[in-house]
Amino acid sequence: MRHNRWMLPCGLLFLAVLFLAACQKQSDSAKHVQLPVQIEQRLDIKTAMFGFWEVIDGSTATIPLTMALCETFGCGDLPRHNTTPDAYNNLISGKVDLLFVTYPSEGELAKARISGIEMEIIPIVKDALVFLVNVENPVDNLSLSQIRDIYTGKIARWNALGGMDEAIMPYQRSVNSGSQTLFLKLAMNGVRPMAPPFEYVRGGMMELVKAVSSYDNAKNAIGYSVFYYTNNMYGNSQFKLLGIDGVKPTRDSIARGTYPLGDHYYAVIRKGTPADSPLRQLISWLLTTEGQTVAARAGYVPIRPLGIWPDTVTDPIYSGDAENSSGTGGVIQKGPEAAEELLTNGVRKPMSDVFYDGYNYIQYINQRIMNELNKNRRDGHLLRPFTGIPKDYPHYEVSDRGNLIIHFPDGNPFFSRSMIIRVELTPDISPYASRNPKNSGVKPMQP
Repeated sequence: MRHNRWMLPCGLLFLAVLFLAACQKQSDSAKHVQLPVQIEQRLDIKTAMFGFWEVIDGSTATIPLTMALCETFGCGDLPRHNTTPDAYNNLISGKVDLLFVTYPSEGELAKARISGIEMEIIPIVKDALVFLVNVENPVDNLSLSQIRDIYTGKIARWNALGGMDEAIMPYQRSVNSGSQTLFLKLAMNGVRPMAPPFEYVRGGMMELVKAVSSYDNAKNAIGYSVFYYTNNMYGNSQFKLLGIDGVKPTRDSIARGTYPLGDHYYAVIRKGTPADSPLRQLISWLLTTEGQTVAARAGYVPIRPLGIWPDTVTDPIYSGDAENSSGTGGVIQKGPEAAEELLTNGVRKPMSDVFYDGYNYIQYINQRIMNELNKNRRDGHLLRPFTGIPKDYPHYEVSDRGNLIIHFPDGNPFFSRSMIIRVELTPDISPYASRNPKNSGVKPMQP
């Protein structure tokens, strides 16, 4: 009996030990839950990049790409983009370690060689050189040979190209700027352009676009920029992009490679950057499907097809919330004369800044656009029912009369051509409204 009395407690003790061991095993496994590879990789990069964001620089047109990376990984203050030539100077001098830029110019490559620096240049997203003219110019297409003839002085008047009997004003960018390098590389292709008069040179992308877009004699002008900047950062209703050799620059033509002046934005590092550097990890991640998707959602053309959009031709700037928004323009009335402050360093501020704090502006805008389209059902340019633009749609401007001008460029999903729609701003919803607001309206870009 004594033996049997101890058998039960001993058996229970043995089972308890097994139970505790199993619990411990479950506890240990709970501590090591296997995260999806993408999340683990993202967390690794976020940790590794701590303290490295400050050594990133770039061009104006890649600011939104860096912003998208910051939103993905959390970077604190946004790295400063000092424009293409300054960014290359900073990399060569060792002030920064990673650039998001266009391809280096011959001068920048030569300076790097003199400094004993070899650069590693990695394509990360697609883009293109685009030529733009004033919306009043009847010319819609030029051949590459005609572009070269314009910029060498062989063609000096628009009527030689089927346009007006007016002298051509060919604007150029400053030496070593990103678009000037693309212009020499892709358009001129070894042909030396004529030296432009001082007044035909613009230092910044915004200044060139404004020169071509202005109301004062700009209908004679031609200039160039990059697709992303004109399509996503500083679009307005007073210029249009030219087709080249019969192909219009659109997301689709750039993605497919049918537009003849396609190129890339690049990640540029020094050749000796260690293989395990956090900067190399960031570049490698950006080339993954997840990284390319982040870039595409910021409006860039991915290096390869991703198949992530319902309509692969549609620019992702038309995706997003088209019903809910909140103004961020403060609470003080300023008037349309203050609208210039909506541009900072050549980059247009979010459309939310046009409206008073908290105002659901996108619902108002889309309702007004739908009202205008209902009045113009016989217009004939609508491709499909208008479903609304999303909050912080980039193609807008505020006119000197206090109207909000919404621009739908070529390739938009709603209209068969470029279109502008004027939306009335009133003093109760926008600090930039006129005290005598004008009527809104819709019209094609050209008659």
